[in-house]
Amino acid sequence: MDFVVACNWDEQLIPIARQHNVTELFGKLHTDLVGGGRAGFILPSVTRKGAQRYIRDVQAQGIAFNYLLNGTCLGNQEMTRKGQKELRGLLDWLYGAGVRWFTVSIPYIAAVIKKAYPDAHVVVSMMAGVESVETALYWEEQGADVLIVFNTKDFPFLKALKECTSLKIEVAANLSCMNRCHQTFYHGNVASHASNKSGTGAYSLPVCETRCGHMKVSQPRRIIAGQWIRPEDLHIYEEMGVDRLKILDRISPTDQLAKILDAYTKREFDGNLAELIPGYRQDRVDSYLSTARLPKLIAAYLKPQLYNVFKAPGFSKRNKTPTFSIDNKKLEGFLQGFIKRDCRHLSCEKCGWCDKWADKVIRFQPGERERYLEDAGKNLDELESGSFFEYI
Repeated sequence: MDFVVACNWDEQLIPIARQHNVTELFGKLHTDLVGGGRAGFILPSVTRKGAQRYIRDVQAQGIAFNYLLNGTCLGNQEMTRKGQKELRGLLDWLYGAGVRWFTVSIPYIAAVIKKAYPDAHVVVSMMAGVESVETALYWEEQGADVLIVFNTKDFPFLKALKECTSLKIEVAANLSCMNRCHQTFYHGNVASHASNKSGTGAYSLPVCETRCGHMKVSQPRRIIAGQWIRPEDLHIYEEMGVDRLKILDRISPTDQLAKILDAYTKREFDGNLAELIPGYRQDRVDSYLSTARLPKLIAAYLKPQLYNVFKAPGFSKRNKTPTFSIDNKKLEGFLQGFIKRDCRHLSCEKCGWCDKWADKVIRFQPGERERYLEDAGKNLDELESGSFFEYI
């Protein structure tokens, strides 16, 4: 199984990736025409010159670089002369920098890449939302090489993909997203517009994250059913023919990425599994709220014409990740329940499998669950009632 790892543009990550035999790093500029799965203002900034040098250093170590063009909406800029010129300019620069791997969500962008650069490789992003063999075959016919599957515990689908397509299959090791989340399509668009040059640019609010967090903490089975894999269970995916493992995420500091990578390469972790899942770590949040990124955050958020800026401090104070643990060792046998089930056609509430395991392995620090539900509930009320945006 090949390991592909998030790029945070830190030079110290390259020797760590080399040491662990990583085959590919994936990343992007914090903002460009296409955008991607993370808001630009929370990503590490890098200039084109700096990125070009970094890509060269990565490739010098025998590691491929995969540039993310996985935004789901460009605001139709790609259908204009100006947008076309900018898109081709971006692609030509990347190809000239040595990039031969591109992750995309939009079929049109895949077609442009394959027509202009026949030797380039196309990876279909999980943000494309491929959930059927027929959709996967459309992508394969268009020249895609790899498909990233969003629902990591959908074993009937993984098996069907290996039987019916020639695509290499990739799954995420440590994604915190919920099983078949109803916000996936919208969240992808929000992130795309917060990292491309259309619409409101870098600005966005954590609407999806707040709703998602509230749902998971109120019903911890949604944490257990999420899109993550125990290091000890990688062999199950290998036996099914999964080719690539995606290690997240691009916001994480290098020491944290090294810890995650070490656990998955050793295929063993003794402790709190939440420490390997970036979406559940407050220190990850603190890293992009650091002083170094403060000017970019202020520029992104200080927009009194868009919302009531006087409500932002209270909102931010309440928007703190809850502290909890997932006992990794007690999860032995958990994944086998999914091999025997087809979650696509089941109600989680009626099934009860993940409820049972959540009771067994998840522990919140005293008062944390109640605190978070109250805080997130207030934030949701302000966002959904519209009061967050009004000065009255």
